[in-house]
Formats: sequence, C-alpha cells, structure tokens
Amino acid sequence: MDAGLVVAIVLAIAFALTNGFHDAANSIAALVATGAATSVQAIVLASVFNLLGPLLLGAAVANTIGGIVRVAPSAANQVIGGGLAAAVAWNLATWGRGLPSSSAQALVGGLVGAALAEGGVEAVNWGGFANGRPVGVLGTLVSLAISPPWARSALCSSSAA
Repeated sequence: MDAGLVVAIVLAIAFALTNGFHDAANSIAALVATGAATSVQAIVLASVFNLLGPLLLGAAVANTIGGIVRVAPSAANQVIGGGLAAAVAWNLATWGRGLPSSSAQALVGGLVGAALAEGGVEAVNWGGFANGRPVGVLGTLVSLAISPPWARSALCSSSAA
C-alpha cells in the first residue's frame, strides 16, 4: 500500500477523533448543562444522530467539501493529508485553549491551503451555486453565513407556535 495513502488514512482517523471530542462536546453541552439529559444520554443521542444523519439525509455536506479541491490523482493523497493535518492541528490548538471552533471549517481551510500549495488558485473550486446547491468555497461560505440566522428564525417560529 502506498505510504501517502496510509498517512492520509491515519490523519483521517485522527481528524475523526479530534472532531469527536471537539465538536461533539459542543453539541451535547447544552443538554447536560440544562439537566435535560445525563452525560451518557447526551453522548448516545449525539452518536446515534451523527451516524444516522448522512444515512438518512444524504451526504451533501461531504460532497460539497469533497468538491472543493481539484488536483491530479497523483497529488490527491498529499493534498488530502495536508488538509487533514492542518485541521487536526487547528482542532488540537483550539481545544487546548478552550476556544470554540468548527472542525468542518478547519477541514475546509486545510484543504484549500493544501490545494493552493499544490496547484495554485486553479486547484481550488471557488464555486458558488449549481442547481440551487452550494458548491466550492463560496457556496460553503454562503451556507455558513446563512445557517445561524436561518436556524434562529426556525427556532423562533417553532417556539411561537
């Protein structure tokens, strides 16, 4: 097996672990802090729904992130590995300092940086929207910008009912 592929797989596992203890804590903290669930109940809920999400609702987020970089197949392992290494380093740095941060945003930034280093600006799908769906970096940024206000308006309208 190619050494670059092995390193990329190890970094993917490291990212999954840092994502788990970094972002999952954010998602269950409110449940535990308010007493709505015990730590074990909140962990089980987060685990089950993190698994079911892509299985039931699709992999649109993964597909969007996967489409951010356009590099030659021969450079894919290095670019993916570089993006994962940057995201893991960012997760560890922010977690160690107790700073809130998104692992998905760290991964996007790491992939963009690695693609820029490998192939320049042409290696990045700067994107926008295609068929009403966000694509590339711009689509991801727009989605990040509109998701908090959209989620808040959805919560406010459901609590008024």
